[in-house]
Amino acid sequence: MPETIKVKPWGQDQGDFVLINKDDFNPEVHELLEPKAEEKPAGRKPKAAAEQPAT
Repeated sequence: MPETIKVKPWGQDQGDFVLINKDDFNPEVHELLEPKAEEKPAGRKPKAAAEQPAT
């Protein structure tokens, strides 16, 4: 079974998302609903010890 992804709807009455085959994804037509965990930008990095306020 092909891997599927959720994209934002591009027409009326498509609901909250549209499920398409990953191989059919076209960035000119589709917008990912949620990036996968490995594609999400990482949160802020912890400050180095020298940058943290003294306690």
